[in-house]
Amino acid sequence: MKKCIAILFVSVLVSCNTSTKQTEFDATKIIFSLNANNLVDYAAVSPVIDSVVFIPLKHPSSESFIGQIDKIVITENHIAIMDVRYKKLNLYNTNGEYLTGIGGAGNGPHEYIGLSDFQIHNDTVYLLDNRKSKIMAYSTDNQFLFQKELPFQADIFTVLDNSLWLWGLASYNTGQYQNAQLILTDKNYNLLEQYAKYDEEKIDPNYEMTYYFIQTDKMPVYHRGLDNNVYFFESNGTLSECIYFDFKEYNVTGEYLKNTAKLIGSNRNYCFLATTPLLTATHIMGILNLNGELYSFVMEKTTGKTAINGLRNYNPLQLSLPVSLNNGTVVSYFNSILFPSYGSVDFLDNTVEACLDGGDYVLIRYYLAQPFF
Repeated sequence: MKKCIAILFVSVLVSCNTSTKQTEFDATKIIFSLNANNLVDYAAVSPVIDSVVFIPLKHPSSESFIGQIDKIVITENHIAIMDVRYKKLNLYNTNGEYLTGIGGAGNGPHEYIGLSDFQIHNDTVYLLDNRKSKIMAYSTDNQFLFQKELPFQADIFTVLDNSLWLWGLASYNTGQYQNAQLILTDKNYNLLEQYAKYDEEKIDPNYEMTYYFIQTDKMPVYHRGLDNNVYFFESNGTLSECIYFDFKEYNVTGEYLKNTAKLIGSNRNYCFLATTPLLTATHIMGILNLNGELYSFVMEKTTGKTAINGLRNYNPLQLSLPVSLNNGTVVSYFNSILFPSYGSVDFLDNTVEACLDGGDYVLIRYYLAQPFF
């Protein structure tokens, strides 16, 4: 039986810890009712799309090939894609043509052991090595600039326009940063604010997850998997809003937060945000993990009408798999595994089909009719 999500908005009072005080403010709770009777057609709820642009990735050799896509950043001149599994960060032009790799895996000078995140800011590519706990900086033509050790263990980061940095910290920090989850620092990585803390009773130390800040045109957004809170920041690093996604009886709670393997192996129904959700002026969209399967979801802010679409029904024309907001477009991707019927449709040109035939990825940019903010 297909499931759909009905959403209600409730104003709730949320406390967020900072390094100097505890701040209370009104936040929005979104109540998801996983009720089959509330099924809404996915295409009817999705934002109106002005145009869809397909960008096939072009690699000159197998050495530059991407095995999986973990993060995409699109700037005015570049597309950057990170592959955590194979420890690669590739730079392309805006047509998808490979330009260069950034840095390289290894124990030598200017190399990284663990590649967990990156950001492009003012034509500088910043790379986070979470194994050596350091930031490395490169030019967009792969010239090494500098590296600097961090005073904490971080999973992710984003650079703000005022030279401040937001960090999502690892759950195993000690000392000053013990249990710190979300912090703001200056450019020298000195602590300015702490916005969220880990609850040791709700963290599985053996569960590794991939998550990132979504750097929209207006604000950075933070979410960590299996945590229903989503944090929205102003461009200067000020926390502006929290939204709590409540899946009711499908929420992951108690012992299952401490033991994710037990959750996956159980017969219990569960649902959580698989990626950081994207917000426009009219919609909320993202990806859910519902009982171990991934679903794209889209919700109208004004009506609360919401629909989900399983990856088994993947359609690249329907805002499927929305993973990023970059330069005014919703960004997604697919390959021949996600869309095995690509050879039978008439909206893909020969270049895109050849890319898929070769086992490579195609990026999608959805240009929406509605304003983003």
